[in-house]
Formats: sequence, C-alpha cells, structure tokens
Amino acid sequence: IQGRITGRLTLDRLAVRVANFEMRAGSLSRHWSPIAALRGDLPIEVLRIQDLDLVLPPSPEEPTPLVLPDLALPLRITLHEAQVVRLRLFKYGETDPFFVIEDVTLSARLQGSALDVARLEVVLPTPRLAARAVGRAELSGDYPLDLDLDWEMTQPPAIALQGTAQITGDLASLHARQRLSGSAQADLAVRVDDPLGKPAWDGRLEILGVDLPDFGSELPEVTVTGILETQGDLDKAQVTGSLDAGAPQRPDLGQLAAVLDVAWAEQVLEIRSLELT
Repeated sequence: IQGRITGRLTLDRLAVRVANFEMRAGSLSRHWSPIAALRGDLPIEVLRIQDLDLVLPPSPEEPTPLVLPDLALPLRITLHEAQVVRLRLFKYGETDPFFVIEDVTLSARLQGSALDVARLEVVLPTPRLAARAVGRAELSGDYPLDLDLDWEMTQPPAIALQGTAQITGDLASLHARQRLSGSAQADLAVRVDDPLGKPAWDGRLEILGVDLPDFGSELPEVTVTGILETQGDLDKAQVTGSLDAGAPQRPDLGQLAAVLDVAWAEQVLEIRSLELT
C-alpha cells in the first residue's frame, strides 16, 4: 500500500473473496478528493486497475430474471478517467477465462440517477475489436437510455468491419439501428422488448453487399444483396426474406435468387417455403 486514503493511493496484489465470488487485481491506483463530497461533489481524477480477474459464482439451478435497482445518489460523482488494463472473467472452478477484455476506459458523470457517458472505449484481443460509446442513461425505473456507438473489427485473412449504431428506449423496449461497412455492408433495425426478462424481437436486415475474398482468398467475387425480416422470442421465431447473388466475373456460375420462409418452435425448425431460381 502506498499513498494516502484521501488523495493518491496505490494497492498492489489486491484480492477480495465473498462466498463464491472472487476478485484479484495486480494493482489498483486511485486519485480522488473525498473531502469535496461534503459540498455535494465527488471528483475522481484517476482510477486505474491492472490485471483484473473476476471469478463469478455458479449460476443458480433456477435462474431468476435480472432486476436492476433504482439508483439515486445525493451527490454528483465525476469520473475523469477510469481504466482497466486486461480484464478476465472466469467461471467458478475453472482455470481458463471465458472472456477477456484488453482495455476499458471510461469518463462519466453521475448526478442523482442521471448518468452521462462522455467516453467509453473497449478493446477486445480476439477477434480484434475496438468500440466506443457516448450518451446518457437514467439508472432508475426502466433505465431509459440514448447511446451512440461506433466500432471496428479485424480478423484474418482480410476481414475488416466497421459499424455505427444508435440505441434508444429503455428496458421495457429497446430500439437499435446499425450501419455496417467494410467487408460486409448492411443496415439493421431491430426492436427488443423485455431484454432482461423474456426477450422478444422484431427486426429487419438489409444486406447491401459482401466482399467474399476478405473471408477467404479462394472465394470468388460475388455480389450479394437481400432483405431478411424476423420476429419472435426465445420459444418461437420466424425469418422471411429474399437473397440475390451473382458473380459478374464468373458468368458460368449464373445468378442465384432465393426466397425463404422458415420458423422455429418447440426446438423444431420448419422450412415453410424455400424457392431457388
């Protein structure tokens, strides 16, 4: 332990265990001004954690829906910069992580129940993904939110995808729109009702193009377009739509058009209609 509780403080080799939950950190450093809380403000200049491991407790045999609490603090918290370098999540009793985040950076302000996110950046190692988000959320009631996101992903052999998205609504009904570019081009619009309870969705995907050689050098250049629509929930769902594909540089492959109507219910996939021309 180095530093002062009321100022700069660094903790090395931190470990906390509560029942079947465990947290381990290589180091934790913090710079804050707790005395300012007497004036209704709590500025946190820096919060940095290195090599954070979280061991999650076993899932209950009878899972219950996640219920988020109403949060309303009597002071304003300003987090200028928080960073976690190398976050690993483990299942209880297992030695290999099931999820790894290379870097997370957050700048935000919480006043009452209103959360304003000025900067949220996440980097994943495999596949290589970098994402950023800004926006606001209310940490009470149905948690209304309004977020703007953009991201890039790369993966061998030559896949490079970029996306921009907007998420609005609340935990009763979320609405998302996304534009995908790069090795695949598409527009997605989806509504998800009750995402933390019994999610149900209604979505539309418009495929504008796919650069197949980016996914495999042996694949031909093919123009792919189409529209897919889906509605359903975890028990039953359906997908309808059409796809068109052709290889302008390979006329011998011809042109493919497909119209489909498939449904899923009671763990059975039903192909109600499939037309290929």
